[in-house]
Amino acid sequence: MKASFVLFACSLAAGAQTPNVVKYHATINDVKYLYGPATPVAHVRPSDTIETNTLDAFGNVLKKPGDKLSAVKGDNPLTGPFYVDGAQPGDTLVIRILDLQVDGNQGVGAFAPGFGALNETSYTPMLHSPLPEKIWFYPIDKASNTATFKALDSNFSVKIPLHPFFGCIGVAPAGGEARSSVVPAEFGGNMDAPEASAGNTLYLPVNVPGALLYLGDGHAAMGDGEVAGTAIEVALLARVQVSLIKGKRINWPRFENDNSIMTVGAYRPLDDALRIAFTELVEKYKQPVMNLVARMLRDATEAEDIAQNVFVQVHKSAHRYLASAKFSTWLFTIARNLCLNEIRRRSRHPADSLDSSQSESEDQPARQFEDAKTHLPTDALLHGELEQKIEQALAELPETQRTAIILCRRDDLSYEDIAEILGCSLSATKSLIHRGRETLKEKLKPYLRTGEWQNRPK
Repeated sequence: MKASFVLFACSLAAGAQTPNVVKYHATINDVKYLYGPATPVAHVRPSDTIETNTLDAFGNVLKKPGDKLSAVKGDNPLTGPFYVDGAQPGDTLVIRILDLQVDGNQGVGAFAPGFGALNETSYTPMLHSPLPEKIWFYPIDKASNTATFKALDSNFSVKIPLHPFFGCIGVAPAGGEARSSVVPAEFGGNMDAPEASAGNTLYLPVNVPGALLYLGDGHAAMGDGEVAGTAIEVALLARVQVSLIKGKRINWPRFENDNSIMTVGAYRPLDDALRIAFTELVEKYKQPVMNLVARMLRDATEAEDIAQNVFVQVHKSAHRYLASAKFSTWLFTIARNLCLNEIRRRSRHPADSLDSSQSESEDQPARQFEDAKTHLPTDALLHGELEQKIEQALAELPETQRTAIILCRRDDLSYEDIAEILGCSLSATKSLIHRGRETLKEKLKPYLRTGEWQNRPK
């Protein structure tokens, strides 16, 4: 059913356990109409696969011409909740959507007074009279993977390719709230996102113990939004795998596949949804960009300004981004180019440079932009001293070697990605990384032995 949200296209891995399949069958008698506290229908462990079904947005009660919306018990009945063992507030729930199949041979769509973009609502007054209730049935041909729309007032018909997805997928909100199954929000909910489909991964914030995962509102296909208020509403057979990222919280849902990372903003007005989605994208990449820029420029204060310019440039250049390209590769290419521009500016105007040799003493390393970590006092001292030596050794590498080494530490960048960012051939990139590692190994040899401290050099 209807929802409005914004996606901004931009890897996380969970520990493997023995796979287990949890099966559950939902009926109209046990579905829910709220995201919130409820008795779980099943417990699942991280890495378990859930095999279940969902009812359509009308509870599977509209089956033939003449059926009325008055027969519908409630909108968007939800299957669940599924309690994810070990999930705690502050974690992130990972849902890999493995397979979605239409459960039945027809879909349903409807006009409902007071609902949808074509009708007057409490948010949007209109001068015309409300459109009358209408219901369409879409025959589904699984062999050709199509649904057929047939007009009610003419002989017009058209075949529509199927793209099954969850209109509703979410977890219990924070603070003990219970939210309607027709709203989208920070917890997911009625996002009506075609990205909630097989082959994609969804990340949701965990707000309550067990997360309490709900699924529902299956769509066989949908346009760019639900102008009429509905999609091709269908029941689904679903297979999803759940896992957890412990101690890592996100504020809004994110989708991911092999080509894109997408952040979600679901809010009124649309401008605020856009701001939320872009902010979430920045939050995901802010730390890696800051680290790269700080190490390339060796100046913490200037790194903050350049890193901000990176995201400004991303926003301005979004229309030139090709979805076939890897977002992180594009992002780090912009970051490196801005850093090189700044390095060239310094060389032309040395008096204006904010080089680290002017702003920091030799014994004081460039400020690091790491996530907060806790160490025992002695561990923190040794960690800090080793970090200084690593930063000094990195700073002494040639710029291209240093950048290659920094980028190589990111799990989501392949050698091919790094080569594209550096503008080098694949073999040259591998050579740069190898030479850089060998140089670092030699410089840090007095300080490390299989990852442990030796006696510190005098």
